[in-house]
Amino acid sequence: MKFESFFLLFLFSLTSAVQDIRKRYISLAIFVVFGIIGLLMSYMDLRHIGDIMVALLPGALLLLLSFVTRGSIGIGDALWFIVAATFCGLRHILFILSLSWIMCMLWALMLVMLNYRDMRRLRGKKLPYLAFVPLPVILGAFI
Repeated sequence: MKFESFFLLFLFSLTSAVQDIRKRYISLAIFVVFGIIGLLMSYMDLRHIGDIMVALLPGALLLLLSFVTRGSIGIGDALWFIVAATFCGLRHILFILSLSWIMCMLWALMLVMLNYRDMRRLRGKKLPYLAFVPLPVILGAFI
């Protein structure tokens, strides 16, 4: 992945994370703007359309799971991985997805352990998943 693509992917992840933490949703404008930029970067990097289509699969699967689980997995999370696929390949997408899930799981486990005596406080709470994405994006630049 070229530096420009990495930087724009990191900017996309940071923008999405901040908005997910603050508002619990991501503006459609962010997806559209970064999606167009990602497609332009793919064109400039001479990425094969087949590579992009394969990298879209995890995001498409998350989108399907979002509908099946009635929103337990946010649509914004799935759309983030679809747009991110325009910047990087399948290997990077899977790395970001798996490491961010591990980080989110560890954070949730820590919250449960700290609030063990009063579990009712955690009932119904949702974690902003995209808050865990920027660090794996940075680490993914080195794989």
